[in-house]
Amino acid sequence: MTLFLLISCHGFPIVDASESVPPARFGHRMVYDPVNERVLLFGGAVYENRYTFFDDLWSYDYSTDTWTEIEDGPGPQGRFNFMMIYIPVHHQLFLFGGYSANDRLSDTWIYDITDNRWTRLSLDENPSPRSDAAIAYDPENDVVILSDGYSRDDSHPQDTWAFDLDSMVWTLRDPTNPPLPQYGHHMVYDTQNRVLVMYGGHWSLQGTSTHGYSDGVWTYDYPTDTWTKIDEATTPPGRYWHSVAYDTDAGKMVVFGGSTADFDTGDDTWLFDAASRTWERIESDEHPPGRANSAMAYDQAHEKVIMLGGLSEWGEPPLVDLWVLDVVEGAWREASSQPATTEEQEEETNRTGIPGFPTPSIILGFALVMLLLSVGRRPPDTLSVNG
Repeated sequence: MTLFLLISCHGFPIVDASESVPPARFGHRMVYDPVNERVLLFGGAVYENRYTFFDDLWSYDYSTDTWTEIEDGPGPQGRFNFMMIYIPVHHQLFLFGGYSANDRLSDTWIYDITDNRWTRLSLDENPSPRSDAAIAYDPENDVVILSDGYSRDDSHPQDTWAFDLDSMVWTLRDPTNPPLPQYGHHMVYDTQNRVLVMYGGHWSLQGTSTHGYSDGVWTYDYPTDTWTKIDEATTPPGRYWHSVAYDTDAGKMVVFGGSTADFDTGDDTWLFDAASRTWERIESDEHPPGRANSAMAYDQAHEKVIMLGGLSEWGEPPLVDLWVLDVVEGAWREASSQPATTEEQEEETNRTGIPGFPTPSIILGFALVMLLLSVGRRPPDTLSVNG
């Protein structure tokens, strides 16, 4: 795991980013920030006899193939399989729930990208604690839609919630004929067809042993509070915990891998066109190994799908590889995923409101530490090494 040396100097933390790439993880989330033309990553976990939960925020620049960790201040506790999306009209991240050291959560957070600040919302009503729900932003109605998930009692509530970004209120909806109770599914907003599209999931009927994978493709209409199941011309193998992104240029949902029975992981790539209601499989000579609980985002500026990490199988260490999909060419390739240079780090942190750290300040900080250590004192709370 990457080591970070933090030194307090003139009140600013200095991060040794010589090996600054996200540690291997699963259950993280990635979204695209179109203003700064970068992919943002938050959270996730590793499991080595016990869980380690991440609460770190990273950005990935495709043009330079570099990662930069963002020092974002107090924010959500570490978690995985939470729900996070980008809100373009407000230039914010919206985060709800997930699985943490305190079991499943029901907290709602907003991250202001411009101000580089997390805010936890104090709300009168929230969806019940859960992980593994489907979530998407509906720009036509300025609402966030949340569907089902995995509750603390191991049930799937089969509910639909809407968060109004104007009134800042969660509302439980009451649709007829909702999808089967499920978790591990994903939802996107199809900007070309102006519809919310949901796919996949591990469904089960409460009180029975009846279960399965992928309750088909569904669309949701917020004004009429209506779920509609799509009759697909072709159907991929059922799955959950798959990776999903929406290609805004092609107008298609991109699906990779995921898990089925006994945690078998797939390595197949599919495109879904909501207009024609058809699936198309991408056959690439080079492609990522099978995985589940990974994360993907579509980089619109470069017209590429970016995917990082996940689990090849339960009990094995998580993956740390970074893959890029060219949807037009129908080809995957593995990226090198290099750390950002000092100059790139300073440019990134300055843009998000965190001061850069010139070399003289670093030298002064080390000099201060060495001076204090030479007289037998360890500077309180100024030197820490984190694994």
